[in-house]
This record gives sequence, C-alpha cells and structure tokens, in this order.
Amino acid sequence: MKRFLLFIFTFTISFNYLLGQNFTEVAGLSGMNFSYGTADFEGGGGISFADFNQDGFDDLTFCTELGSDIRYFQNDGAGGFTEIFPSIPENLAETKQVLWVDYDNDGDKDLFATAYLDINRLYQNNGSFVFTDVTAQSGLPVADEYKEHGTYGASFGDYNNDGWLDLYISNYGDGITLQPEANHFYRNVNGMFEDVTAATGTDGGIRQSFCSIFLDYDNDLLPDMYVANDRVEFANFLYRNTGSDYTDVSSASGAGITIWAMNTGAGDFDGDGDLDIYVTNVGSGNFSSMLVNNGGTFTDEAMARGVAYGPRIGWGGNFFDYDNDSDLDLYVCGLSTTLPNGFYVNQGDGNFSEPLLTSGGLGGIDVVNSYVNAIGDINNDGNLDIAVSNNSIVNVRVWENQETSVNNWLKVHLEGETSNRDGINCWIEAYADGKKWVRYTHTSMAYLAQNSYYHHFGVDKNITLDSLIVRWPAGTVDKLENVSANQLINLKEGSTITALPVELQAFQAKPVGNDYIALNWEVENEKDFAGYEIQRSIDGRNFQAIGWQQGSGAETLTSYNFKDREVRKGIDYFYRLKMTDLDGSFEFSKVVKAHLNLKDGFELGTIHPNPTKNSNVSLNVNTSLAENIFIQVYNQTGNLILNQETNINAGENNISLTTENWTAGIYLVKVSNGTKEVTRKLIVH
Repeated sequence: MKRFLLFIFTFTISFNYLLGQNFTEVAGLSGMNFSYGTADFEGGGGISFADFNQDGFDDLTFCTELGSDIRYFQNDGAGGFTEIFPSIPENLAETKQVLWVDYDNDGDKDLFATAYLDINRLYQNNGSFVFTDVTAQSGLPVADEYKEHGTYGASFGDYNNDGWLDLYISNYGDGITLQPEANHFYRNVNGMFEDVTAATGTDGGIRQSFCSIFLDYDNDLLPDMYVANDRVEFANFLYRNTGSDYTDVSSASGAGITIWAMNTGAGDFDGDGDLDIYVTNVGSGNFSSMLVNNGGTFTDEAMARGVAYGPRIGWGGNFFDYDNDSDLDLYVCGLSTTLPNGFYVNQGDGNFSEPLLTSGGLGGIDVVNSYVNAIGDINNDGNLDIAVSNNSIVNVRVWENQETSVNNWLKVHLEGETSNRDGINCWIEAYADGKKWVRYTHTSMAYLAQNSYYHHFGVDKNITLDSLIVRWPAGTVDKLENVSANQLINLKEGSTITALPVELQAFQAKPVGNDYIALNWEVENEKDFAGYEIQRSIDGRNFQAIGWQQGSGAETLTSYNFKDREVRKGIDYFYRLKMTDLDGSFEFSKVVKAHLNLKDGFELGTIHPNPTKNSNVSLNVNTSLAENIFIQVYNQTGNLILNQETNINAGENNISLTTENWTAGIYLVKVSNGTKEVTRKLIVH
C-alpha cells in the first residue's frame, strides 16, 4: 500500500510539473520587455489578441500607462512578434482597453481605445492600415466632462440585429475620490453613434463598472448584456434583450450578485449548451463566483466547482480549452505574492482541479501580481496561448502552449454579410460522436481582454465532425457536414445554407390535476429528422432522458404530447427537448417549468431583511399541513454553521434567525422537509 501511495504521489507531482512546463514564456524573445506601467488608480491595462492586419495570424496589442503610446506587436507568421508603429494617432492617455473591430462594416479592422480620466478614441482604418481619429465625427463624446467618467471597459454587440455593432461603455468614475459614474450605450447607425442609454433601459444609475459583455444567456438569438460592478453596494446587472430594448433581470435571474466584481468571463464550461459566467472578486474573502446557467436563471457554484480562487484577489478570468479535450478550462489572473495565477483544469464533468497550485503555476514562475489575460494562437498549431499583463513593474508575458496531447481541434473564422461583418453575437455549434459543443462570439471578453477572432474548439479524439452550424444574428443559418478536424474554416454568412432540424413553433408544460404533467409541442419541417428526446431536471441544469418521440417526417405543422407521471407534488420540474437530425446533429428547445399543485409540503417565501447587518432575519414559510422542517445555513467556504429542526403550523410561518455573530459574506440558507428542498442566498454586511 505504501508503494502504491508513493506511486500516486510521484505521478501527481510529475503530472503537475509536466503540465506547467508545457507552457513556455516567450514575450522576451519578441522584444516585449515592458510593463503596463503605473496606473493612476488600479487594475492595470488591457490586451487584444486579435489579428489586426488580417493576415491569418493573431497579433498582440497592449494598453499602457499615462504618457506612453499603445504598443502594437505584429505576428511574423512563425510564432514570433515584431513591434510595429502603425499610422495611428499617438495616444498618450492611460489606456484601459483596446478593441479591434470593424465598426463601419468595410472589411478592415478599426481600433477603439478606452482611457481612464481621458477621452475614449475611435480610429478608422482607411483600408491600407492608415488610421484617422473619427471620435467626434462618429458621434462619440469628446467634451472634457467625459474625461471624468473614468472609463475602463467597452464592448461591441449588435443589440438590435441591424447589422451594425453598437457600443456599451463601462465607466468607473474617479477611483481616488470614489466618485462613481453612469455607463453609456451607443447605437451604431451606419457608422454613426447615438446615445440610447435611457431609451434601452441600460443606465442602471451611478455605478463603478469595470467591464461588460454581450451574451445570449437565454438562447433566443438576441444579445443580452452582463455588467460587472465594483463594491457590494452596486449589484451586478443582467439586462435581457427584448428585441427593442433591455429589461433588468438581475435579481430575478440570480445573476445580480453583490461582490467587488472585476470580471465578465463567459463560456459553456459544463457542456449543456448555454453560457455560464465567471466573476472574480476583490472583497469579502476574495471568493469568485461561477454563475451556472440553469436555462435562464443562475446559481453561484464556484465553491462546489473548485474555482472560488480565494484567498487570492481575482481580476481577469478567461475560459479556454488548453488541451483540446473538448471541455473549457479556466485561467485566472490575480494578486498574490505566495500563490500562482489560477490554472483550472476541467475534469470533464464541469468540476475543476488546480494542479499547479503548489508548483508555481505556468512554467513554475507564475507567482506574480497580474490583472489581464487574453487568449489566442500565436503559431496556428491549434493549441491556445495566453498573453498576460501584470502589475506596474513586471513585464508582460506570453505563454506559448506546447501541449503534447493527441487531441484534435477546429477553428472557425466568420464574415458577416447581412449580419455585422465581424460575425459578433453568433452561435457556433459543433457536433461529433453524439455530442454538441457551442461557442458564442464576442468582441470583448473577461476583464479588459479581447480574444482571437479565430474561434476555437477542442474536439478530443474526433478526426471528423458530423456537422458545424452557425446561427447568425440576422437569422441566417449555415451548416457544414463531415468537417475534418485540425483546420481553420473561413465561413461567409449564407454560403452553406442547409435545412436544419425542425422549426419548433410552441413548447409548454402544464399540470393536469394532481396526476401528471403534460408536455405539448408543435413543429414544422421534419424533413430528414429523427425525433425528440424528452428530458427532465429538478434543478434546471442536470437533465435526464425520460422518453423518446419518433418524428413524423412531415413538413407541415405537427403536434406532439407526452405525459410525465413520475413526478411528486410541490416540486418544480424543468423540461426540454433534444431535437435530433438523422445525421446526429441536434439542438435543444427552450426550458419550460411546471409542478403539480401543492397539497402538502411547504413553500419558502422571502428572507427579510436581505442584505442584513448584525440583526435577526425572518424566513417566511407557508404550508397547508403542520410538519417539521430542517433549516441549514452554509457559509461561503461551504461549512455548515447552523442546523436546526423546527415545527411549523398550517398557514404562514415566520421563523427568526440571528446573524449577530456571523462574519460578513454570502450564506446559503437551505430549508427541507425530507422530500423537498429550497435554497435562498443571504447576504450579511
């Protein structure tokens, strides 16, 4: 047994060492011997890992301190870089984010740069890599009063799907005097910008926002928006796109967390086809949040998933598949003098390990105060690399991924025709071996970062994909079949239009008395279609198959129904359809919810006050029958701090809990009766 344990220990150490050594720091070899410099407030500056000259190789662009110009490094095609000095007006402001974006849809990349306590600048590319400052003439503000906004992040997305990329600005205000500012949203009308903040409902009032991201959290092909706000008094925002404006669903969705938020990283880390959000934290224990998408609502599972990151102070966190095994891993920058930046490896089930925690991180030398990381592929070998901007005195780093696994990959580059030219806010779906992987396209990502426009999939051992589907903002759907792995596909909108699985017209779930839940759906266009796998979940995240309905093959409107009798009263059930084509490609329907009418069991209402500060809180519990319930409270490290059994009477009950000796933080309150369990979040200041 001792020899076996020694073998396991030695193997683990060897694995950690080899993993760390698979990344080599190469910035210095390309003349990147510089740091961001000194920030007037904090947080360093951004990185773009985008191909700015569109020669097929990812270039690097770095923000710099006050008095220094933006730094541009062109990829030489062999994985090395050369600093260039393009014909772009000098920008000596304290730049925070740089984004290469084709805002005018003319086929070349323009440049947008935000600045802290200075004017944000838009530089138009004339097509020959000569740039003009068009900030004022494009309608963006240049008045001195806008310098006080203290901009950090920016994100482009086509919120109204008119083919033009709109612009959301995240303002922090003056970090020294702690004077916050409102954010601003600008609609792009044929290359001219107009302020639509009030009209779209995205003002949010005075906040201290670091960054935002456009993302389709509810899979309706309309780009929603998530905003990270610093300080616990400013909850994060989730704005749902209604098709014409936005609705604040922060509280209703569970995404409106109150932490010292830095990061807006998004990706489908658990492989269920929707976007999850990773938010880092510099306060209250520094524990980050992994907001797991339950099909429209979110649950913070950072602790359970192994990516809480504390006690390190977290900043930029980016999803990427470092080993091409088809699941998304995570790299997190932060501040610590003893622990490395976070390199989290997805174990294939949505849970993560951190194998380099005790071995110095990447290259054994990644114990450094860092803020920003961006993801690209410097030598087009299919292994994703990482560029990092550190604190004021540590040079930037570029980690070349020299992973030796035999896993395969695929990269996709998009060119919009009716949609925006950059192909932003597209869903890309890859199918192989009965599995589905998704990517959603962004201009900005995480904290002040721009990742490569060459959208990457790790596809494990698959050498051929059954199909590749792109869903464009304008409604166009392209499909490629029998796609070979280990290549870059350049796809123009509308070039490969193919009929997809059925067009779902309606899907609903309703209780029938207290006997069963009835699912009903209507579809059209079942040509070359296999059928429907009916799936059920009790948490809105983990679904299991409960039935199969063969497709009729009809192209006219067809109705189906399914009766789920294996349900209990008083429990919410979530349902979706896995609609499968004959070639194995599939897509999921929206998620619907239903429950049988409650005859017994309890309903947990509000917790008040919430947040609270060193006072009693009241749990509102309703039940039709007297019964015993169990109340458990967990702190943010997952430790059980309260476990009590309480008898409640039929009707409304208010149960008092004292938080007088609880430390400030986020707590989970679980109430159960042995068959039903309900969880609420409680914040203690």
